[in-house]
Amino acid sequence: MDDKQNLVESIEGLLTSVNRCLKIFHRKCIEEHKDIGLTEQQYLVLKVLNNRGPLKMMELGEILHTSSGSLTVMIDRLVAKEMVERYFLEEDRRVVMVGITKVGAKAIDEFKAGILGYLAQEIDRYDTKKKRRIAAAVNELHEVFEKMS
Repeated sequence: MDDKQNLVESIEGLLTSVNRCLKIFHRKCIEEHKDIGLTEQQYLVLKVLNNRGPLKMMELGEILHTSSGSLTVMIDRLVAKEMVERYFLEEDRRVVMVGITKVGAKAIDEFKAGILGYLAQEIDRYDTKKKRRIAAAVNELHEVFEKMS
């Protein structure tokens, strides 16, 4: 196998590992915050809305790769928890918009703090020299992925 193929496969493996770690951290946070009662998919809805702002239901479904029926049920439940609001565009009342509320933003902040806490615990296992190497590699990969996207 050539260097390019090795690099491509290594990056794919890295993305898989990062995704797996995030899922584990998300599940830990969901478990830790049972009182909020969020599913992993509901958390992802809130995260997208928090990062991107209000979206059309159709756009949100495309981003999350979720059917409109499943998304409607999730949004209904999040509306009931006062974490998101649903409204219509004034210029076209057929378009349903969804936005995060202060309650939803607070939940996201709590989850993010939890995820960062779990990540910090994992990073604390390493000595200063290794942490610096990891930081340099992460910065380099961040630049690469920013250019890709």
